[in-house]
Amino acid sequence: MRLALYASQDAAAPIDAVWAQCTSDAEGDCSFVVPDTGDGGANEGARYYVGQPEDGVPPGWYTNTSLRTGAGSGSGSVSSPYRFLTPALEDGQTYSSTRDFMFSTNYAANRQRH
Repeated sequence: MRLALYASQDAAAPIDAVWAQCTSDAEGDCSFVVPDTGDGGANEGARYYVGQPEDGVPPGWYTNTSLRTGAGSGSGSVSSPYRFLTPALEDGQTYSSTRDFMFSTNYAANRQRH
């Protein structure tokens, strides 16, 4: 499976740079190495959305294009693009989806809390 970085939650296409694309390994790990995150760098403090490009799945699988959050009944739920905002990027830091982003304990239907 492939993942990509997007400039916004609603962006139609991922960032057009090699560093903004990754393919998961056999364990399902996928890493981005974003350049220029040091002092004064073009990506210092940048925040990107991690998402799955439409052509990012192997044959026989499907793309998760949206995420629905809200009550288990579906009443009042909100559909949002299936993308997750990274923390503000800093030089020399490693961010993990199991620790720093892509998770939430708030299950309310709120676009800002994915």
